[in-house]
Amino acid sequence: MVFIPVFSQNNQVEGQIYMVVEKMPLYDGATTDEESNKKLQQFITKRAKEFNVESKGLVFISFTINPEGNVINAKVLRGVSEKTDESALAIINDLKPWTAGIQRGRNVLVEYTVKVEFK
Repeated sequence: MVFIPVFSQNNQVEGQIYMVVEKMPLYDGATTDEESNKKLQQFITKRAKEFNVESKGLVFISFTINPEGNVINAKVLRGVSEKTDESALAIINDLKPWTAGIQRGRNVLVEYTVKVEFK
């Protein structure tokens, strides 16, 4: 199990960010990981086509699904250009709420990394 501690301003651990949990978050009402990944990729692909960016390529975005199922802390890991990177972040921040990830019977923070391709 991989986790990253998240610290508050007084340096106490608020929660762990997991990469893998017993029950992974599911996107857009999906009931399986496979269905969730398919719906997520379809949403990202559809939205990327809506943006008119000059710089084409792949933008890698890291984000966390919080215990309420919302996307938080989205950031560019590898970008293309400022405009393209901003567009990729906008797509990820527009994701519908997820079904939260579960570890030991509790909703937990789960980190994801996805690619957003602009063609």
